[in-house]
Amino acid sequence: MTAQDPLGWLAVKAARRRTAGLHRELVPRRAQSEMLDFASNDYLGLARDPRLIEAAALAHEPHRVAFYLYDLASDFHAQWNRGKDASHLRFIIQDDPLMTAARLALVQGVVTVLASGLGMLGVEAPDEMR
Repeated sequence: MTAQDPLGWLAVKAARRRTAGLHRELVPRRAQSEMLDFASNDYLGLARDPRLIEAAALAHEPHRVAFYLYDLASDFHAQWNRGKDASHLRFIIQDDPLMTAARLALVQGVVTVLASGLGMLGVEAPDEMR
């Protein structure tokens, strides 16, 4: 790390990972793609790891699912609020339709996971909040 390059250590770590074969190329999907893979970013751990549901059921602890849903909703709400202060963090970017489509797909994924999780708990998800 130097005064000219305070994040130089990050480039060194990235180079080590690349040479070790640990580098992964992320390829955005087309907006019209039928398949959405949200689990790759671990935003939707529930969608990727059914052990959470199984563990909650076996231990008779449905609150694990409720806690996960609460955390997901809280994180989503925090990201929404960050967009109020920084326009580049908003879900709809007027001059970037590809980014907008990706972010709206993420929103739809969050909605799906929340509705599915609430359904497992026997709670009906409202269509809108007023």
